[in-house]
Amino acid sequence: GKEIRELADENGFRYFVQGAIGRTETGLLLDLEENTLVFLEIYNREGRRIGAISLSVDNETLKEASFLQEISQEIAEAFDREIYGK
Repeated sequence: GKEIRELADENGFRYFVQGAIGRTETGLLLDLEENTLVFLEIYNREGRRIGAISLSVDNETLKEASFLQEISQEIAEAFDREIYGK
């Protein structure tokens, strides 16, 4: 919390987002299945955790720009719902 408050004071942001992306591949050579989990925690400028977002992507690759754009849009909408209730 203290580090987030200090960073917020120095940089003027309202929210601090911290997360991880996990990716697994299963199967054999030409029959691979890819699964990805995106997990984000959202903190306010005081360093208090105010929400979390998780997204699971099965049988798709985040390497394709158009699909990555679609997923990014879903994450932004989830952020709005989590923070603003929209």
